[in-house]
Amino acid sequence: MRVVVLAAVVILVGCGTDERDRPEPPAASTRAAGTDFLRRCAREAASATVAVLCPTRLPIGGFERPRNYGDAPCTYLLNLEPRGFRKRAGTVFHLLFGGTCRPWKLQTRDGRWPARLTAARSGEDLRLIGATSLLPGQTEADRKRVALRVLRHARVGAEPALVLRNPPYPTGGIHGGHISVVWNANGTGYVVTGHAIATRERPDATPGPRALRRASDTLLAVAAAMRRAPARRSPTTGSPTAAPPLPEIVRSGSSTCGPLISLP
Repeated sequence: MRVVVLAAVVILVGCGTDERDRPEPPAASTRAAGTDFLRRCAREAASATVAVLCPTRLPIGGFERPRNYGDAPCTYLLNLEPRGFRKRAGTVFHLLFGGTCRPWKLQTRDGRWPARLTAARSGEDLRLIGATSLLPGQTEADRKRVALRVLRHARVGAEPALVLRNPPYPTGGIHGGHISVVWNANGTGYVVTGHAIATRERPDATPGPRALRRASDTLLAVAAAMRRAPARRSPTTGSPTAAPPLPEIVRSGSSTCGPLISLP
């Protein structure tokens, strides 16, 4: 009996039962997006030929109107600039989300994603893969693509997902310094990325492990709340146009026992 009890204690400790390490519930860091936002999301991404998902929940705080930075026909990438936010470690204050017709290959290598840095057609990777800057005298042939660090494996609904750390700007580009969640749904690749507050005193510093965990949980909650964009009304008939068929992602629990890799 003593051996059984001791084993149970070891298992519980291994899963992180220490309150100091346990992440806060994701719902505590998100709020309802609202109908007006969902309409704007659908309208801004109307030109995309990919099945558009919009988050029904957003990180706590204010955001500007969404703007589409997708630069390929079968993509959309909506940017939400901050408009007031709490300076609390792990708070997500800048958000991007989008989709691409090309599903992600979720294999990793040596703690990095993607496993192979193959060239993608312009815009298809939603600018997730960073690239080094050019030095004087160098050409585009000298530019190197930079893989993202894997923070943890997770799930969005029933689908496997990766939580990643983007390199800082300028290497990381529009996602510089962000945390990213990538997953596939119905043959389509989706992403949610966000910039996290490091500390109240130094919000722009590199976030520590607990801030990264809190921000990751928030972004996973946003990803789990992604739903098909509302039907757009035809400008000629006024009737709703058919939305691409895509089942809603059903939120399900995911393991929080996996280790979070702290960054240098």
